[in-house]
Amino acid sequence: MFVALLASLVAGTGSPPPPPPGPPAAAQIDHDGYAGADLWQAWSDLVRARAVEERDAAYAAAADREGWRRTSDGPVTSSTTGYWTEAFEASFVQLCNTATQDCEWVYRSARLTARADDFHVLAEASFDGQAIARSLRGQGITPVDLSERPAITMPDLDALDTLLQATRSVQVAWEQDCPAVGRWRTRLSDQDPLLLGPEDGRLASMPPPPYPIHIRQVVEVPVEGYGGADVTVRIEGVRNRAVSDLWQVITEGIADCR
Repeated sequence: MFVALLASLVAGTGSPPPPPPGPPAAAQIDHDGYAGADLWQAWSDLVRARAVEERDAAYAAAADREGWRRTSDGPVTSSTTGYWTEAFEASFVQLCNTATQDCEWVYRSARLTARADDFHVLAEASFDGQAIARSLRGQGITPVDLSERPAITMPDLDALDTLLQATRSVQVAWEQDCPAVGRWRTRLSDQDPLLLGPEDGRLASMPPPPYPIHIRQVVEVPVEGYGGADVTVRIEGVRNRAVSDLWQVITEGIADCR
């Protein structure tokens, strides 16, 4: 699964994306005293911000189920190329049934699947200068405020959120339906020990070639430390295939679950 994500990044983001197209025709005129360009900038900014907010909200809710409580966390990862549409996060959480006390692991992941131009098209299709201007007047936000205000509330966000549903991908896999979810510890245990320093007589292995684009990934794994202490190992890399290979090991078989 994560390999597919990286492949799409390599194929589509070898260089910085071009700037989005300019404002649509409806944003070239003033609406109730508000400059169309200001209304368009505010609306298109909101569409991007709302897309990220809704993705984060869907990710947070992915492990919510009535009658179940979260008891512990497993491995977590996040990755980004530095561009707002290309952030990815995933994690394992353990949930327990409050009635039966049965527990199982749940895997969840979320990312945006649309490109910047797709969000521009969506913003253009949903832009309503007159409705936005009326909303701003009702909130007491003047045209001068709009040109200086970094964030505003817009009308009819429910309709926008419905449009944004198609721009994100959220996966949820429960251990009862996907046994591979619960085997993450076994897959990690089968890996070579993590060396804390060089060993005499041990040949250093050649690192895998770096990704051709800037991908920063973090993997955090909870382990039992010395004396039974609960600790978290944080593994971080930039353009480092070894980090993504580790996450592939942790999530092996989960992408096949539907």
